Amino acid sequence: MMFGTEVFSVFWWYSQKLHGLTCSSDHRHESCIFDELSIWELYLGMHVRLHFTWLTLMILWRFGRFMSLADGVDCPENMLGCVTFFYTFEAFWRIWHASMNRFMLRYLYVPVGGKKRSWLAVPMVFGFVAYWHESTGFLTRPAWYAWGFLNAFGVTAEKALATTVGRQLAKGEADGNWFACILVFLGKGVGPIFLILVNVPAIFYENSWKFYVSFFNRGWETAVLLWTLVLTFSCTAVLVDAFREEETSPRRAPLTSARSVPDELAELELQSSESWHGR
Repeated sequence: MMFGTEVFSVFWWYSQKLHGLTCSSDHRHESCIFDELSIWELYLGMHVRLHFTWLTLMILWRFGRFMSLADGVDCPENMLGCVTFFYTFEAFWRIWHASMNRFMLRYLYVPVGGKKRSWLAVPMVFGFVAYWHESTGFLTRPAWYAWGFLNAFGVTAEKALATTVGRQLAKGEADGNWFACILVFLGKGVGPIFLILVNVPAIFYENSWKFYVSFFNRGWETAVLLWTLVLTFSCTAVLVDAFREEETSPRRAPLTSARSVPDELAELELQSSESWHGR
């Protein structure tokens, strides 16, 4: 327990260091802490910062829902799962702020056109959410609109790929095509990387561009990191899918249950057992 608390405290301090001491510039000097970190430290800081935000909001929303339930009001639950176990844009935003997701679907996404006009409805939803996050006035935090644009592009591209390439790959995977199986496997690992990178503007705001430049300007180090993350997230996604499939599948009766054993065989086993103990 103490070790876990210590590790979490170090990660929290490290993420706060990245968040608060990112870059400083004036007319004579410009420095950026991103350039002082290795590519692995840079990604770890972003990854931990995103999960720290998830944990913080989950605690706040859980406490708020607890108070509402104590008052007799059953409000929708937020943070329906850990962000690590959702590797698509649609699934990620469905569980992140579930109550607001339902609100946006009912009062903005569907009235604008829904699935028939997703190319228009999705950007409008994220544009409104970006405006909603601004607490100091319209366009005072342009990074939120960059965040909205990147996420809207990710959701739209994901929907388009799912209805075209995704169906063909799913069919090939069902037919046992090894090439399709490999692409599906790797695709599950690419999703979380995009999800983390498109949310950089919500963490570093105006310094997000410097983060991107520092992250992708490392040559082979960036390539090694990305391939490692793809394989790691792909394996994690396969395990999560297997676990969910096991949870949703009907439980099978034990092979030695009384219903699955004929009466003659059960009687024979009983006689054999009695004769064995008689020895």
